[in-house]
Amino acid sequence: MPPAPKPRPGDLSNPDVTVPVEPVIRSCPCCRSADRLCAVVGALDVTGPRYAPRDTSGDGKRDTHCDRFVGDVADAMGCVIPQSWRGRELSANGTIDWLAGDGAGYEWAPVVEHQAAAFADRGCLVIACWRNSDGSGHVAVVLPSPLGGPLRIAQAGASCFFDRSIREGFGDRPVIFFAHA
Repeated sequence: MPPAPKPRPGDLSNPDVTVPVEPVIRSCPCCRSADRLCAVVGALDVTGPRYAPRDTSGDGKRDTHCDRFVGDVADAMGCVIPQSWRGRELSANGTIDWLAGDGAGYEWAPVVEHQAAAFADRGCLVIACWRNSDGSGHVAVVLPSPLGGPLRIAQAGASCFFDRSIREGFGDRPVIFFAHA
């Protein structure tokens, strides 16, 4: 029996989140729109095998990949959110720290919830964040809510989904937001 083919870089069926993907749909600051943002996020297939929770470190615990999903979306949107920074891999908490610090030099700014909604409705990338001081935090992508309803998100994590309420992803945890202008 021949060996199984190796996954190709950019292949969304490749469960190795350390291999960059080549997005099918991209955006840039000159072509932002709510529809384009939804198309970019949807094309990354957050419910597919790439972002599924699984033991990737070999310690017997299921790892989640919210930070990698957010990084892949950022890349497809023409924004910077690094997977590693200054020699260390960025977890969700590390991503939040980066957004709050060095991210300012890459056009990331903290915003409040109503501003987050307005930015997402214009097609700008907005990241919803919860920093956990006792363990792993969580990051997700804010989706447009053109009818002015509650914030909607796409997330990878213990539960991977596209277009559900922010409460379904974060519960009652205190969420902060960063927008890429």
